[in-house]
Amino acid sequence: MASKPEVLLLDEPCEGIQPSIVDDIRDVIRSIKEEGHTAILLVEQSLDFVKSVGDYFYVLDKGAIAWEGDLAGLDDDVIRQYLMV
Repeated sequence: MASKPEVLLLDEPCEGIQPSIVDDIRDVIRSIKEEGHTAILLVEQSLDFVKSVGDYFYVLDKGAIAWEGDLAGLDDDVIRQYLMV
């Protein structure tokens, strides 16, 4: 009997967190990712953070997927179009 895949949902785990602890959170996420048994869905506003741990990205605009792709596709044009304030 096959086991169910594990899924971890993290909603802005770095919000309001001391920078040194953000590094610890990054390390834990990377460790879980390297084990390869858990899918991670990370919702985060810090682009640098998600780029450091993510493989595949979705950019939402008013609740709809405005862009999706891997890190190579998350270029300056996408960032300017969807992620700049």
